[in-house]
Amino acid sequence: VLRNYPKAAEYYELVLKKSPNQFLVLANYASMLFQLDQLPKAVEMFERALILEPTEIDVLVGLALMYHLQGEKSKYDEIVNTINTKTKYKFEAKLLDLLEKGDYSYTPKFKSNWKKMF
Repeated sequence: VLRNYPKAAEYYELVLKKSPNQFLVLANYASMLFQLDQLPKAVEMFERALILEPTEIDVLVGLALMYHLQGEKSKYDEIVNTINTKTKYKFEAKLLDLLEKGDYSYTPKFKSNWKKMF
């Protein structure tokens, strides 16, 4: 199912039906939904993941971008504040580059949209 996002969506849904609180499944599903331009559903999955891991930087970064793209300024500002005050990171253009030096990776589409925020 590599890059077969519609098929992967089916699998994510199956897993979440059996075990709805799987943090990594929720976060990865949210990222994949972004690739499919399903922003409202991506936000829903990121928000569910955030409940489980409130300071997970990857989820916070994803939500910041989703809220920005949807024009949800107050929610965007809240996530930016969380990143700046509750994680070891600062919300800035080079944040994705820093994260990719560690355990995270982002698609070209995600990175392109991220850069447009700054």
